Amino acid sequence: MDSARRDKDLDGLRRDDAREGARRLLEARGRCRMVFDGTTTQTLEKGQLDGEELPGPTAMVKLFLDTAVDRGGLVAEKKHTHLLYGYLSSAAHPTLFRLRQLRRVSEESAALKIEVEPHHAQQPALLTAMLYHLVLRSFVNYFGYPSQRCERLADQIDEVFSGSTI
Repeated sequence: MDSARRDKDLDGLRRDDAREGARRLLEARGRCRMVFDGTTTQTLEKGQLDGEELPGPTAMVKLFLDTAVDRGGLVAEKKHTHLLYGYLSSAAHPTLFRLRQLRRVSEESAALKIEVEPHHAQQPALLTAMLYHLVLRSFVNYFGYPSQRCERLADQIDEVFSGSTI
């Protein structure tokens, strides 16, 4: 099967998907195929663009954090950026590591129980919001865009997470 036919078949699967994300994905794939000659839907699905391997979500987050450290946007060491990603990943997924952090001994029966408090969700949410703001601010500063919306986002983060700590 030639690549044009394969692209049409793969994109057809998405066309039947009524979700907004599916429509945007189709549009993005179409733009990529127009701009980069050797790019097909199949190569995009393999994580390749114009012959280059694209980083996955984990590698992309680590690359961003490392770049933020290199450029002075994040005061940390590179080994800490990888720990940040690991913490966020562990906090967001139901792993044994996360469950172990939430277990407590019951005072009544000396049995183990899982105890979830609001701060268990607030800490990773606050860290994520702060990192998102850092990415946005870096992008806005790099391209010289007005920063009022970044300031408003920072104020909203402060308002929502007032009193929270990491």
